[in-house]
Amino acid sequence: KSFNSLTKVETIQIGSRCYKNILPMLSVMEKSGGLLRDLQLPKIKMVHGDLEFAHILVERTDRSEAHFILLDPKFPSGGSDSSHDLGKTWQTFHGLLDIIASGNFVLDDPSISGDTASFNTFELKNRRALTLLSRVGTEMSSLLEKYQERQNDPHLLMRTVFACSSHICSEAPYYLRRDGQEKVAMALYLKGTELLNNFFERHEGAISR
Repeated sequence: KSFNSLTKVETIQIGSRCYKNILPMLSVMEKSGGLLRDLQLPKIKMVHGDLEFAHILVERTDRSEAHFILLDPKFPSGGSDSSHDLGKTWQTFHGLLDIIASGNFVLDDPSISGDTASFNTFELKNRRALTLLSRVGTEMSSLLEKYQERQNDPHLLMRTVFACSSHICSEAPYYLRRDGQEKVAMALYLKGTELLNNFFERHEGAISR
């Protein structure tokens, strides 16, 4: 019930910060020709489809060499591009999916007033893991810059962050249907809302074109 109410409001307030809800935000984005051009996939190719960290097995034999196996490929019909796979890895350290899915958060029940859902508290726990994930995110961003594909594609990181945000938004109803974990679903929904709003603010110039 609380989750359904959350999806229907225009604005979500967490503490003192106000966010546009996901559907109103996407409605603005889909009318932006500039943003849609920047998000357009430059080349369709085969991708893993579900490249989260849990699907990457690494065997390190020494400091200079590592072997890896990728598990559970999904291979999206029609293909995609690298931002889809990168977005799945980004969801761990940027979207903090595993922190939220494991229940490491504090979230009070929403107060609905008019078109606004308000939360006094939404706080992630496990500071040690959050610090580590922040470091991983910094390293991954630096690593990405070294690849030729990134150098030839100025919007790859932009599409990756958008893909990550979209993945987190889509995880909310998945957890609600699969496990009935409404609190986890609401926390993921709030995180997805925050990520999309941050994306909107960062790329407002493209959105206004």
